Amino acid sequence: MRPTKLVMSAFGPYPNETVIDFDKLNEGLFLISGDTGSGKTTIFDAISFALYGKPSGVMRESSMLRCNFAKATTQTFVELSFLYQDQNYYIKRVPTYMRPKISGEGETTQNHEAELILPTGESIGGPNQVDEKIKEILKIDAEQFSQIVMIAQNDFLKLLKSDTRDRKEILRMIFSTGFYQDFETKLKNQTDMVKSDYDKLISQYDFNVETVKTTEELNFNDLDNFYFNQDIINNRLNRLISSDEKLLHDTRKAIKENNNQLNKYKKQLTLAESINKTFDDLTIVKVRLENLKTRKLEIDEKRKQLDLAKIVQRDILELDNQYQRLNNDLKTSKENLKKTQEDLKIENSNFSMSIKEIEKINEYQKLASDISAKSTTILNQLPNYDKLSKNVDDRDLSHAKLLKINELLLSKLLSKYVKHENDLSKQKIDSDNYNDYKNEYRKLRQQYEEGEAIYLKSQAAILAETLIDDKPCPVCGSIHHPNIAKASENHLSEQDFVQLKKQYTKQHKIFENKRESILATQNEVNKNQNHLDQMMMNYFAKKVNSNEIKDQIQLNQNKLEKLQIEVIINENNFDNLINDHKAITSKLSNLEMVIVNLKKDLAYDSLDLAQMALKKLNDKSERYKLLIEKINNNHNTITSNLASLKALEVERKNTLSKIEIDLSKTREIFEGLVDKHFKSIQHYKEIRSLVAQIDLIDKEIVSFDQELLKSNELFKRLSKEVENKEKVDLTTLNINIEKLEKIESNENEKFRLIQNRYGSNKDILEKLKSLGKEIVIVEKEYSDVSELSKTARGNLTGKARIQFETYAQMAYFTEILKFANKRLATMSNNQYELIRRKEPASMRGQSGLDIDVFDHHYGKSRPVASLSGGESFNAALALALGLSDVIQHVSGGIQIDALFIDEGFGSLSDDHLDAAIDTLAEIADTNRMIGVISHVKELKDRIDQQIYITNDISGSKIEIIAQ
Repeated sequence: MRPTKLVMSAFGPYPNETVIDFDKLNEGLFLISGDTGSGKTTIFDAISFALYGKPSGVMRESSMLRCNFAKATTQTFVELSFLYQDQNYYIKRVPTYMRPKISGEGETTQNHEAELILPTGESIGGPNQVDEKIKEILKIDAEQFSQIVMIAQNDFLKLLKSDTRDRKEILRMIFSTGFYQDFETKLKNQTDMVKSDYDKLISQYDFNVETVKTTEELNFNDLDNFYFNQDIINNRLNRLISSDEKLLHDTRKAIKENNNQLNKYKKQLTLAESINKTFDDLTIVKVRLENLKTRKLEIDEKRKQLDLAKIVQRDILELDNQYQRLNNDLKTSKENLKKTQEDLKIENSNFSMSIKEIEKINEYQKLASDISAKSTTILNQLPNYDKLSKNVDDRDLSHAKLLKINELLLSKLLSKYVKHENDLSKQKIDSDNYNDYKNEYRKLRQQYEEGEAIYLKSQAAILAETLIDDKPCPVCGSIHHPNIAKASENHLSEQDFVQLKKQYTKQHKIFENKRESILATQNEVNKNQNHLDQMMMNYFAKKVNSNEIKDQIQLNQNKLEKLQIEVIINENNFDNLINDHKAITSKLSNLEMVIVNLKKDLAYDSLDLAQMALKKLNDKSERYKLLIEKINNNHNTITSNLASLKALEVERKNTLSKIEIDLSKTREIFEGLVDKHFKSIQHYKEIRSLVAQIDLIDKEIVSFDQELLKSNELFKRLSKEVENKEKVDLTTLNINIEKLEKIESNENEKFRLIQNRYGSNKDILEKLKSLGKEIVIVEKEYSDVSELSKTARGNLTGKARIQFETYAQMAYFTEILKFANKRLATMSNNQYELIRRKEPASMRGQSGLDIDVFDHHYGKSRPVASLSGGESFNAALALALGLSDVIQHVSGGIQIDALFIDEGFGSLSDDHLDAAIDTLAEIADTNRMIGVISHVKELKDRIDQQIYITNDISGSKIEIIAQ
C-alpha cells in the first residue's frame, strides 16, 4: 500500500481542507518536520484512520480527532487515495463528533461514516463493511499495520527489547501463528478433560467400594487403597455374596414352614368365627321378630285407614273441594254486593255536591275576567317601569362611585396624615438625637480648645528655653526677653494634639451634616403640614384628626360591601377626586328628581314589584281556569261512575242467586257419601287428612310385610345351622396366630435386608470390574496426553521452556534476524549482529525468542539492553526493516510499498545517523516510499523531499518541498 493523495478537513490541528499530494514526492525518502505540536504525527493518524477507522497512536481516539480551530459548519473528514498492486483505491471516513443541527438550534451527534471505491468503480458503504474489505485487500489489520507499516514514535523498540513472552504476542499478530497456540490450548484442555474423567472414575470406584453392604464377619475395614486391590476386593465381595445366598435359602425355608402353621391356625379361626357369628345372628333375628309382632296391630289399623283414604281420594275429595269453593264464592259474592251498594250510596252523595259546584262556574268566570283587565293595565305601564329601573340603577351606580371616591379621598387623607405623624415622630427622635450629639460635640470642642491652649503654651515654653539675650527671638525678633514663658504642669505633646485635632475636625464635619439634615427635615415636615391642612379643608371644610378620618373610611367601606357594585373611578390625584365628587353629587340630585316624577304615575315602586304583581294576577287567573275545568271534569266522572255502579249492583245480585242454588245441590250429595262410609263428619276429616300420605302408608305396610316374611325365613335357616352345635372360645387361637405373625414379620424383614444387600453387592461387583478396566485405560491415556501437553507448552522438567508456537515462530524470527543484520551491518559498520539466544537465562521463564547482540569488535555477545541509545535505535530500525522484508516474502499477497517512522533519530551520533539515512535511502530507491518524522537538523539537510508544517493560533498548514 502506497498513499498517493491525502485530504484532511477540520482534522487534528488542520482547521481547513488540507491536501498532501504524495505523487509530488517522486517515490522515495521524505521528511516530515515542523514546529512541536503542529500536527506531524496527525498525518500518520489520518492515513491510519482512513484505512481502519483508528488513529495510529494508542494515546489517541477517534472521538478526539475534531479540530478545535475549525468553524462549526466545517465538516470533519479524511480522504485517502492509495495504490496497491498497481490498482487505485479511494476511501473517505467521517469520525464521530458533535456538529450543529441542520434545522433548529443546538448540536447533534455526527455518526461514524465510511465509503470505499474499488478500482472497478464499485462503492462499499458503512464502517464495518469498509473495515472488512480493507483487511481483505491489504491482508493486515490495524495493529499489524501499526507494527510493520506505520511505526509510531519509539514503538519499534518494543520488538527489540521485548522478552520471549511479549515478542511472541507480536509475531503471533504478524505471522498468524495463533493456531499453534490453539493447538497447545486444545492439548491442555484435552489433558484437563482426561484428568477430569480419570478423577471421576477414581471417585466412582471409591464411592462404590465404600457403599458395599458388609456384615460383622465380612467387612472391608482392613483395605486402604481399594482400586489397587482389585483381586482382594473381588474375592471378599464374592465371599459376602455367597454367604448371603445361603442365608437367603435358609430364611426362605423358615418363612415357608412358619406360613404353613399360620395358615392352619387361621383356617381354624375362620371356622370358629363363622359358628359364633351364626349364634349371634340367631339372637338378633329373635329380637327382631318380637318387635315385628308388637307392631302388627298398629299396621292392621293402618290398613283399614288406607282403604278409607283411597275411597276419599277416589269418590269424595273433589266433591268436598267443590263444596268448599262454592261456600267461599258465596261469601265473596255477598261482600262484593255489599261493597257495590255502599259505593253507590257514596256516589249519589257526590253527585248532589257536584250539582252545587256546577252552579259556581259563572261566578268564577266573572272573577277571571276582572283579573285579566288588571293585568292589561300593568302590561301597558311596563315600559315606564323599565325607565324607572334604569334611572334607579344609574343612581345606585353613581352613589357607589361617590362612596368609592369618599373612600379614596379619606384614604389619601389618612395616609397623608399618618405619614405626617410619622414624620413628626421621626423628626422628634432625630432632634433628640441631634441635641444629644450636639452636647457631646460641645464637650469635644471645649476639650479641643483647652488642649490647643495647653499645646501652644507648651510650644512657647520649649521655644523660650532656646532664647539667648542679645539674640533675636525667632517669633517676634526682639533681642530682649524679659518675661520668658514657663513650662506648664499640663503638658500636651505635638502627637497628642494632632490626634485630638483630627478627632475634633471629624466630629465637627459630622455635626454640620446633622444640623443641615435636621433643618431640611423640618422644612419638609412644615411643607407637608401645610399641604395636609389644605386637603382637609377641601374635603371637610375644617381641620380634623386621624380618628375622624378612619371612622369615615369604615362607614364608606360598610356601604360598599352591601352594594357589591364594581365601580371604575379616576384615582389620579386628590384634586381630580374632589372634582369627580362634585360632579357625581350634582348628577345624583337630577336622578332623584326624575325617579320621583316617574313613580307618580305608577302603581308600584319598581319594575320588579310590577312584574311580581303581574305574575300573581296571571297565576290567580290560571287557577280560576283550572278550577272551572276541574269542576266540569269531576261532574262528568261522577255521572259516569253512578251509571256503572247501578249496572254492577244488578249483575252481582244475579250471581249471588246462582251460587246459592249450586251450593244446595252439592251439599246434599256430599253429606250422603259421608254418612255412607264414615261414622261422623269428624271421622271423615281425620281420614281426609291422610290422603296426602297414602303412598307413604302403603310403602310402610308393604315394607312391614316383607320384613316379617324375611325374618321368619332367616330364623328357620339359622335355627337349623346351629342345631347340635355350641359357641367356640377364640382366645387360644388368637394367641397362637399373633405369635406366628410376629415370627413371620421378623423373618420377612431379615429376608428383605439380606436380599437388598445381596442385590446391591452383586451390582457393585459388576461396576467395580467395569470401572477397574476403565481406570487402567484412562490412566494410560492421561499419561500420554499429559506428557504431550507439557511438551507443547514447554513445561518439561529440566528442559528449556520453549512452547510449540514459539518453536514455530523461531523459524520466522531467524529469517527476520537474517534480513535485519543486512541493515544493521551497514548502520554499525559491521560491528553488531543480532543473534537468537541459544540457552535460556533461566529455566523458569519462557524462552526461544530472546535475542542478544554479537559485538564483532570484541568477539563476544551481550544483551541488547546494553546498547547505547543510538545503537538501540539502529538495531531496532534494522529489526523493523527486517520484519517488513520477511512479511513480504512469507505472507502471501502482502505488499509493503511504504514505511512511516515517527522520531527516534535525535539519539544518533553523526556516524550512526549517516548510516541510518543511507540505509533508508537505499530501501527507498527500490520503489518503496519511506516517510520520517524528525526535528533533527541533519535530517533536514540530508533529505531533500520534505513536508513542512507550521502552526499559529488559527491552526496548522502544510508545505511540500520536492526535489
